[in-house]
Amino acid sequence: MSQDTHGADTVSAVPVPPGTGEAALAERTVRGVRARLDTLDALPTFEHVAVFEAVHRELSEVLTALDAARG
Repeated sequence: MSQDTHGADTVSAVPVPPGTGEAALAERTVRGVRARLDTLDALPTFEHVAVFEAVHRELSEVLTALDAARG
């Protein structure tokens, strides 16, 4: 796990073997994304785009990893 530019935890997408941790990775990702989106009210509007881009990138990576795990 790493942190984005706003100090929120991010989950790096890594290959997920089928049946091992797929649900945990998805749940961890959703919790991290929701936590970052919850910080938007405290950020200036011009910083929202960076948060949205980071969230989109992370979700795409995790979905790709989960899709690859299913073969």
